[in-house]
Amino acid sequence: MGVTICKSIGDIKEQYSKALVDLVKVMNDSTNGNLLDRLYCYSKGQDEKNLMFIITNLFNVLRQHGIYPRETHKIGESVSIEEYSFYNYRLNKDISDIKLCEGEVIYPAWFYNNKEILKPYINIKGD
Repeated sequence: MGVTICKSIGDIKEQYSKALVDLVKVMNDSTNGNLLDRLYCYSKGQDEKNLMFIITNLFNVLRQHGIYPRETHKIGESVSIEEYSFYNYRLNKDISDIKLCEGEVIYPAWFYNNKEILKPYINIKGD
């Protein structure tokens, strides 16, 4: 008898749902400052005196779950984007018809367990 490696689509969806529910529970746990509750209330106009605390804890929870930014030191730096190198970035506009352009790194790349899930975001200068 061999070990079954393949899981059914139902099992995968169930695992995904459980992981998502676990993340939401951790984010809203009182030990993490009830992040979701407080962010929701803030989004509805309630005053929040500790917004930096909430945001810092949010990123701590994400990091605990393997989600984190990388290359944050490049934020604000200028970059040259050559033809086809734009595949290495998220861009604020289409440059497929431009051979070379300049841009500024606005947001970092995002990773999940050492796998890039979002490339750095670049604001293209000029028209």
